[in-house]
Amino acid sequence: MKSNKYKEKANFLGNLISERRKAYRISQNVLASKMQLMGINIGKNDISKIEAGNRLIRDYELLAIKDILNLELNDLHL
Repeated sequence: MKSNKYKEKANFLGNLISERRKAYRISQNVLASKMQLMGINIGKNDISKIEAGNRLIRDYELLAIKDILNLELNDLHL
């Protein structure tokens, strides 16, 4: 059976995204709204799943999150 998870996680950046979002004091709804303004079809539930490690992050979503949360590419390594 094919799996898109490693050690029960679909991504390893969810915790970093959650921590940075909370540090900026923005809600998952606001993050999703900012991404929607950038043309990305994503909702609050998707952000929640990403942060919990239950959803893969598309490359363009990651770039938008990086820009919104002022992350450096070096922050995105394991």
